[in-house]
Amino acid sequence: MKRTWIRRIGVACLLAVAVAGYYVCFVPNAELAPHLRSLRHAGQLTVREGLPHERYEHELLESELRTKQTIENHGFPFYAKSQVISSDDVSKIKRILLNPWAYRGITPNTTKSCGGYHPDYAVEWTDSDGKRQIQLCFGCLEVKLYDADSEANYDLSHWVSHPLQVIFKRYRDQRPPINLGGPFLELN
Repeated sequence: MKRTWIRRIGVACLLAVAVAGYYVCFVPNAELAPHLRSLRHAGQLTVREGLPHERYEHELLESELRTKQTIENHGFPFYAKSQVISSDDVSKIKRILLNPWAYRGITPNTTKSCGGYHPDYAVEWTDSDGKRQIQLCFGCLEVKLYDADSEANYDLSHWVSHPLQVIFKRYRDQRPPINLGGPFLELN
């Protein structure tokens, strides 16, 4: 009889650990959950390119603002033209961004070496509550998620950055190459 109770307690403990592990690893927090739920059900996604960095490419930014059609979203400049993301790329983006492990809480009072948050791309879609947007900064690996009423800020996990950059590079058609000081230091 003692062994039966010990076995039951052991099974109950394992079950509790499994449920807690599932909750911690695969269930996003209350702030992130509505954004991911909406993204999961989104059909069409569009992407906008962010303008050059205000700190490192200030002259290029000023030139682009003067000569190109731009808009402002949540305080950041983007090229006005948006592009529809292919269904294949939508699947890949969702596979990455719907994983709660892709997001890490922002460490308070930290200074990032990238010169400050500056979105490289904005992914947009519409749901029954209106327009939603995810802004991605690959310099500091930060992401901001917006809906009509709220903003959620997270750091992206490092494993997310490269696959997303590969996907979004296909949609870069307006922002000039980044020149870091010479003909061999140009990035597209």
